[in-house]
Amino acid sequence: MNQNTPHHADERMVTERKHSHVSRSYLPFVWEGCWVVSHFACCFLLQIAELFAPFFLIVGIGWSLVPHIIGLASESMDAATHDPQTRNLIDHITHSFPTQLTFSGHVFTPHSLIVDGFFLMALAAAAATLSTWIGRRL
Repeated sequence: MNQNTPHHADERMVTERKHSHVSRSYLPFVWEGCWVVSHFACCFLLQIAELFAPFFLIVGIGWSLVPHIIGLASESMDAATHDPQTRNLIDHITHSFPTQLTFSGHVFTPHSLIVDGFFLMALAAAAATLSTWIGRRL
């Protein structure tokens, strides 16, 4: 012990060294925890994207094809029958089919659903790649 340094100052320095050593020993566990949370988030995002991407694609493609199919049916019906009531009914069905839906301020169209489906597929691929990379780091 140094003659000029009081005893309690030496104890404080030793205590600070112990605490700094202890806090550095927890750093790998904190870092590992961050990787685990990131891996979980990527896997969760992957599951959600894989669930909704096919749904959006199928609904969007189906929704965009239905007016065309009804139009083809009305043309063939016009050739088959000359009844004006039947034509009026088919025209009414064709024109009453919605081209967009609005839910809570969000506008959905067939094109937007198809684009969202492809976006979710790209997001699933990115999440799978990132999840694999993070898994190797763990």
